[in-house]
Amino acid sequence: MGLTKRQEDALREALFSERATLLRTIKQGKSQIGKRDGDTADISSFDRDADLLWELEEHESDRLLEIDDALERIRNRTYGICEKCGAAILHKRLAAIPTARLCVDCQVQAETEAAACRRPHEMRNAMPVEEVWNFGPLTRVVELLKEAPEETET
Repeated sequence: MGLTKRQEDALREALFSERATLLRTIKQGKSQIGKRDGDTADISSFDRDADLLWELEEHESDRLLEIDDALERIRNRTYGICEKCGAAILHKRLAAIPTARLCVDCQVQAETEAAACRRPHEMRNAMPVEEVWNFGPLTRVVELLKEAPEETET
């Protein structure tokens, strides 16, 4: 059985709320980084902080794109439908993981197949080569940040 209107509305609200929180977090992170000057220790500290911020922003940016994909599926009326088998994704799963694209059975199968295909040394570097060189998703996040309303401090 598919989602009720009330369930879908609640999940949509949760997605919008998480999206707003992520945008705020990314903006705050960008504003917290200082200038790269000073002595060697200051520069080293700046570089470490910048690297950490980059990793956090990358994770948050990926999450933001997942949320936008889920919201698009809601608009297209395909939200809550497994992309692999076409079965309804249980509300309990969507409540836990609102961006889920697969039902539990297909997710387990996909993870099992992915684990079987990877050799141990590939597990450490599982990011596909095209993602390393394709900065398209990052460009989309920058666009989203520009579109987000400015917050005023109180």
